Amino acid sequence: MWRRFFEWLCVACHYYPAFFLVDCAFFISYFFQGPYRISRKWLQKHRKKDVYTYGETPLCSLETIVDLCEIASCDVVYEVGCGRGKAMFWLRKFVGCQVVGIELISDFVKKAVRIQNVLGYSGLSFLEKDALDVDFEDATVIYFYGTCASDKEILRLAEKWRNVAARIITVSFSLADYTDDFVVLRAVPVRFTWGVATVYLQVAQ
Repeated sequence: MWRRFFEWLCVACHYYPAFFLVDCAFFISYFFQGPYRISRKWLQKHRKKDVYTYGETPLCSLETIVDLCEIASCDVVYEVGCGRGKAMFWLRKFVGCQVVGIELISDFVKKAVRIQNVLGYSGLSFLEKDALDVDFEDATVIYFYGTCASDKEILRLAEKWRNVAARIITVSFSLADYTDDFVVLRAVPVRFTWGVATVYLQVAQ
């Protein structure tokens, strides 16, 4: 509870009033059923082993990642496992880049699209798909907060991305740890709500 409060305080101090309407829209959309509960129900329905894997990138941490990885308005950012998509709205609002969110949980996608339509945001796309079925050809940046992904899932994604001309950002692990097809350009510690993790910026060789 205290961590969430301090995260909201950080958002309010740094990004209000510009992000106020977006924050309110998400608060209202998830007032009766939070994202953690929605994620848990979906994972239980699909008989996943770990039903407590949901997490979001704090917006202040996202700003640090944007600066370190030099994400700019000319970029096309794909977020793999975008959850409810709040980070995507932040990227569009404060960076100005095109953003594509990939998410399997339909409730997250439906709510994000509804918020997008209500607030009139352009430059955002939400795909209710498995990342392995997505074409990343136009991506210039791929962000994967996959701290709970299995080794098998990471290897399959690495195989898909080895021919993609994009900077790839991962949290807590580098693709170079799994295959020689990638080289790490930068590795920096970034604070998340649960602690400090290393964020890796890498490209395919």
